[in-house]
Amino acid sequence: MFILTTAAPDSLLPTIRSRVVRVRVARLADSVVAAFAQQELGVTGQRELAQRVALADGRIGRLLADGDGRAKGADGADRFLAALEAGPVRRYGFALALQPFQARGGFTDMLDGLLERLREQARAGGETEKVVEAIARVLEARGLAQGNVNPQLVGAVLADDLAEPA
Repeated sequence: MFILTTAAPDSLLPTIRSRVVRVRVARLADSVVAAFAQQELGVTGQRELAQRVALADGRIGRLLADGDGRAKGADGADRFLAALEAGPVRRYGFALALQPFQARGGFTDMLDGLLERLREQARAGGETEKVVEAIARVLEARGLAQGNVNPQLVGAVLADDLAEPA
């Protein structure tokens, strides 16, 4: 017997999906993730705890994952947002600078960092409708990144969708 876990079951090959029994495991409450982070990882600072819990999104495995991807994702998100503000040339330059392969790696990390920035805006009471729409666009791009897509194209479309009208 094998136990296969995934956050994206639709990204598995159809031959694998046809041979498994799906068991959906619910997202853990933030309080449970926070207690685990404090007790098992020794996280004491409230700001760090809140950030780690938000990034974990109810998953202990994500909480335990190497923080390097999160740091790179946050850095990538900051560069993406700066490119959006700098106009079309910079945002297309950013999109073209993305690796045209391996969308599940750095590109997905950047999208996760972008989602965290948008969630922070939502918690701070930013323009709710605009932030919710942006989150929906990033989630859509993240879903595409789990398939066979070119991150440069997805990044360019996302940049256009999120850019302020001129």
